[in-house]
Amino acid sequence: MKKYRPKIDIVGRILRLMLACLVLPVWLAGCAGVNLGGAKSDAATEAGVGAGNSADGAAAGEGLGNSADDVEAGAASGSGQVSETGAGTSVTGKGSGKEAGAGSGDSAPPAGWTPALTAIITSDLHYDNDVRFSVFPLMQHIDEIAEIMADEVISRHPDVFIMTGDNTNSGAEDDVKALAAALARIHETGIEVIVTTGNHDFDKGHYWEPYDGLCTAVSRDEETESLVVDIGGYRFLAMDDNAVENWVGGMLPDSTQTWMKEALETENEVIFLSHHNVLPGGEESMGSTYVIQLPWLRDLLADAGVRLCLSGHRHTQEILRYRDMYEIISSPLASAPHQFGVLELGSGWYRYHTEILDLGMDLLTEEVGGSAGRTENIAASADFTGRRQFKKDRILTLFNLFMDCVARGTLADRREEILGNDCYGDMLDAFENTNYGPWIKARMEEAGLPGNRLVIGPEAP
Repeated sequence: MKKYRPKIDIVGRILRLMLACLVLPVWLAGCAGVNLGGAKSDAATEAGVGAGNSADGAAAGEGLGNSADDVEAGAASGSGQVSETGAGTSVTGKGSGKEAGAGSGDSAPPAGWTPALTAIITSDLHYDNDVRFSVFPLMQHIDEIAEIMADEVISRHPDVFIMTGDNTNSGAEDDVKALAAALARIHETGIEVIVTTGNHDFDKGHYWEPYDGLCTAVSRDEETESLVVDIGGYRFLAMDDNAVENWVGGMLPDSTQTWMKEALETENEVIFLSHHNVLPGGEESMGSTYVIQLPWLRDLLADAGVRLCLSGHRHTQEILRYRDMYEIISSPLASAPHQFGVLELGSGWYRYHTEILDLGMDLLTEEVGGSAGRTENIAASADFTGRRQFKKDRILTLFNLFMDCVARGTLADRREEILGNDCYGDMLDAFENTNYGPWIKARMEEAGLPGNRLVIGPEAP
């Protein structure tokens, strides 16, 4: 199989920086799962109005696509940071994240610690060879991205590879079979592949059969595609939360709820997988289409000792906390900055960070070129009258920085920098009457835990 990750030399890095200067990245990655003033429903936007889960279809996922070399060089944008600094805050706004057994920026496994199990985590690939409707600028190359992903996973050889839903863009049989073939390459090397369903994986007639055999399930729910995989003292409880009605997800049938509660009764450490989110973040209303519609679920999981949930759907890179339980919401692999997560487990420790999938210069050049004009489209929706007309370029630069941080999970790291920018108030005013304005303000107020790294220590005795 052809490798798509060419070695980046000094010239390549210079070219990458030049590309970065040509087009400022405008990510709408965060709009996938955020209630942007209620302007559009999840079903409407995902049915092909605009770009995927975006607020107004203006800019879903374009950007620079920094390579692993950029991460190692410590790119100024903060992508791929794995340093553990800064304490976290909880979903409810309480707690410093420093309690025994809690995730904390200044904690780390002891010297000499070796993980007993490693997982690579992705979400929202939206595989669609026919590009029935576009979600990301590189949709026409989704087959290449899937093969690059498979090559990366095989070369790293984790114990588990996880995809948390919206694996395909429409659940079409040919797309499921093509993606399953790429995943089968991974499984053939001895890696367990766990796939949960997403609201885009809605064609239940074709959905599951091609994925059979990719993992060793010790239990399967009879009514849905939910399953349990036990590996080395850890239980991966993968829920199909889209089984009630196509396109309207985030719910579990009564019998599946009973099965799930029984699956939680184990001596293994449980990691909960779903597509829709467990923790609501700033959306306390359970009417949100971005969370599983069971208001008691987060307490059930926390009471059962679950310390980590993995999900997707929002097209953002976030980490939320409720009590001593954390949820990692993964950004879309096919959208810039093309991140995947690395989770290491052992001796009561959980350590997570993001890394960048190197797509190679050809795809990245095409992605940057394809994003031309999107900033102008977004600017056209904003109000740059009055004094703001003289600050337009600076406001858009700040907006691009904000969107970049949302996509990379670095908003908590750079929150004070953004708040302290003299154009911050002007940016809120310019976008006040668009889908972006209330969302920007809410995200800035909620920014607490870094979204691209997490360390959870052993529970207190």
